[in-house]
Amino acid sequence: MDVEDANTLVIAYGSVARSAKEAVKYLRSHRRKVGFFRPITIWPFPEEELAQLIHKVDRVFVVEMNQGQLIDEVRKVECYHKKIYGINRYDGEMITPSQIISKIREAR
Repeated sequence: MDVEDANTLVIAYGSVARSAKEAVKYLRSHRRKVGFFRPITIWPFPEEELAQLIHKVDRVFVVEMNQGQLIDEVRKVECYHKKIYGINRYDGEMITPSQIISKIREAR
């Protein structure tokens, strides 16, 4: 998915990446400049690749099916210079694309 023109980046790993990808596709179809990054592994963490992408955007959303462990790794890469938002769920239910879309639209 294209991130060259993105001003917002969505990061997701594992099963929730499917919901995140659908949300990004929807937002892009509605002319929102949103990119998507799905790390293949989280160890070793893809710091260099992610740093290059984060450098190009204004804000980052990390979608996780836990309480925020991945967002901590993203913050280490970015050193807190960008707006980084967590979209989390840890009740056993999957995060839906519509929930991701709502959180992105709410954030300013």
